[in-house]
Amino acid sequence: MHFTYCPHCGEKLVQKEIGDEGKMPYCKNCEIPLWDSFTTCVICAVVNEQKEIALLRQNYVSADSYVCVAGVMKMGESAEKTAAREVAEEIGQKAEKITFVRSFPYEKKEMLMLGYKVEVKKEDLVLSGEVDQAQWFSMEEAREKLRPGSIAWQLVDQVINETMTVWNQSATAVVIKDQKVLLARHTYGGGKGKLIVPGGYLEKGESPEEAVRREYREETGVEIKPEELIGIRFNQRDWYSAFRAEYVAGDPRSDGDENSEVVWVDVQEAMTREDVPDLTKKLIACALSEKEGWEEIPFQSTTKNQHLYGRR
Repeated sequence: MHFTYCPHCGEKLVQKEIGDEGKMPYCKNCEIPLWDSFTTCVICAVVNEQKEIALLRQNYVSADSYVCVAGVMKMGESAEKTAAREVAEEIGQKAEKITFVRSFPYEKKEMLMLGYKVEVKKEDLVLSGEVDQAQWFSMEEAREKLRPGSIAWQLVDQVINETMTVWNQSATAVVIKDQKVLLARHTYGGGKGKLIVPGGYLEKGESPEEAVRREYREETGVEIKPEELIGIRFNQRDWYSAFRAEYVAGDPRSDGDENSEVVWVDVQEAMTREDVPDLTKKLIACALSEKEGWEEIPFQSTTKNQHLYGRR
């Protein structure tokens, strides 16, 4: 809310320079500046022990889409207390653990929405008069039921990623066909702009082989078959398994997110290109090697205490 008149005395406000804020509404009578105000709310991804998420329909909010539990903070309440209260009031669940995820400015309604993951033990859903329908959904179903890009969708998407991802275990694969290796141009982090072998973090319950098949499918549109472990890269925090894999099917394409292009590159060319990192080159060499034993392989890295073992 932008103030034109003072809410305390009714005096019309003037513009006055206030420190680093610059010019802003000021009441000469009360001698106070008036910052724009907004309503503070909570929005909750309610997750039970079976990794299901509770979504609800409120026809006064949307007759077409599911939404998350949400509500306005009351005077004197902490955000966490509001989250627990709203979850109990709207769907009859008791909060066991409340974790802040992130905040979402909602300018259209002059709101700041504080996003929480609220963990509960699954009970029958008991609906308030504000709720027309509620249901437990699997994590993937929940994401599909929400309007893409909405605040509820962003919150649930982040909670799913953080819940399902194993952050200290990742996998990759070297796929070579007709003397060409499949590489993806990375769009973020230390590998931004570089051509690397695709891969990513494991999800809970996944084997490294399952993870790398999924990552290739998601990031490149290509189906692969991991055949043999050719290397392990590790440090004190995490490990990264590398496979030699067979191309099965699919035309390479960018995912439009984590990579900007996916291309087949001649193996010999890849080993000399400046935009192919040293680790990727070493993994390609491991995939081509016919040696039986493994040994430590030095490689250039921006991260300290990294070790790579594989075929040379």
